[in-house]
Amino acid sequence: MKLKPPNEATTSATSLAFYRCPGVVYFFGAGKNPLIAIKIGMTALTKAKGTLQSCIRQRHEQIQSSNHETIELLGVIRFSDGEYPAWLAEDCEHKLHIQFAARQRFKPHTRGAEWFTPADDILNFIRENTEAPETLSIPRVIGLPINR
Repeated sequence: MKLKPPNEATTSATSLAFYRCPGVVYFFGAGKNPLIAIKIGMTALTKAKGTLQSCIRQRHEQIQSSNHETIELLGVIRFSDGEYPAWLAEDCEHKLHIQFAARQRFKPHTRGAEWFTPADDILNFIRENTEAPETLSIPRVIGLPINR
């Protein structure tokens, strides 16, 4: 299934506004030594979410609060060009889910389908194609050391 770009005539004004925001594809790792799972997701930098740093931190906190493993930000891909940057991020996320489908931990098109079993191909992709959190002044891990 290929994602279709927004259409001004058929896409709601709310969705168009969302897709016009900068977008981010993020990679979070669950667990440490060993890494248990990798989440590939996306978010849009809406005005309500503020800066890239605050947007990623908010998403990080949401994922961490629903997970008993330490969640680490592994990298991000930013989208800010074109008319619909958040749509480009969503399309990239969709393509990555297809690319790594053999490693999906849950059925496609379910809530858990964004989680993948770590493997060299995914880890190499992250190393070669993402910006490291440190270069963006974003912490890799949140929470107190006692919680890690």
